Amino acid sequence: MRPHTGAILPLAAAIVASLSCSDSTVAPPPVVGPQYPSNALPASTIRRFVALYETKDAVEYPKLFTGDFRFEFSNSADPGLVILYPGGWTKYDERIAAQNLFQGGVNAGGGAVEAAQVIELSLTPTTPVGDGSAGKDSSLYKTLLASIELQIDLPSGDRFVAGEAPPQTNRFDLVRGDAAVGLEADQPADSLHWYVYRWRDESPPLKPSFEPEQSEATTWGRLKALYR
Repeated sequence: MRPHTGAILPLAAAIVASLSCSDSTVAPPPVVGPQYPSNALPASTIRRFVALYETKDAVEYPKLFTGDFRFEFSNSADPGLVILYPGGWTKYDERIAAQNLFQGGVNAGGGAVEAAQVIELSLTPTTPVGDGSAGKDSSLYKTLLASIELQIDLPSGDRFVAGEAPPQTNRFDLVRGDAAVGLEADQPADSLHWYVYRWRDESPPLKPSFEPEQSEATTWGRLKALYR
C-alpha cells in the first residue's frame, strides 16, 4: 500500500525545522571592556586615574582632565622644564604625552619613543581633602598631596623609576563637574563627576648617585616631557 504523502510531508518539515534549530549557532556573549573605578567621588577619581594610567587607556585617560587643565613641573627638580613650559602644559600636551607613553610614537623633538610594556603606579594617600585656599568652596574643590612610586618597563629592557631617590610628591587638584571649565561633550558637567584641573610635580632634586640602578631614576615630570 502506498504511504499517505499528505501526512509524511508535514512530518518531514517538522523534523527539518527541529534539526535546523538544534544546529543554530548560539550568539557569543558581548565583549566587556576593563571595569574602572568611577569618577563620581574625589577618592574614586584618583583610583580611576591610577587604573587608567596602569592599563594604558589612551581613550579614557584624557577624559579625567578639564579644558583648562595645567600640569606644572617641579621648580626644584626640573627648572629647565619650568623655563621651557612657563605656563605649564595643557590637556592637549597631557593627551599627546600619555598616548606616546601608552602606544609609542614620535615626540615633539622628532624622536621615536617606545611604548611602555608595564606601568606600576602607587599614590599615597589616595583620598583628597577639601581645598578652601584662595576663597574656594571646599565642597567643589579638593586637593591631594601624594607620595608617588612609579615604575615603567619598556620592551627594550629599559626602565624608568620615579619616587625612590629621593621620595617625590605630586599634588592633584580636583573640581566637581558642575564647577569645571571647558568640559567636552563626553564629560558630564554635573555634581556626580570629578575632574583634575591642575597637577603639580613638587619633587625635590634627584640625589646624585653612582649606583647603577640610580641611572634609571627620573621625575614624573621629566618622564612626561620625554614623551611629549
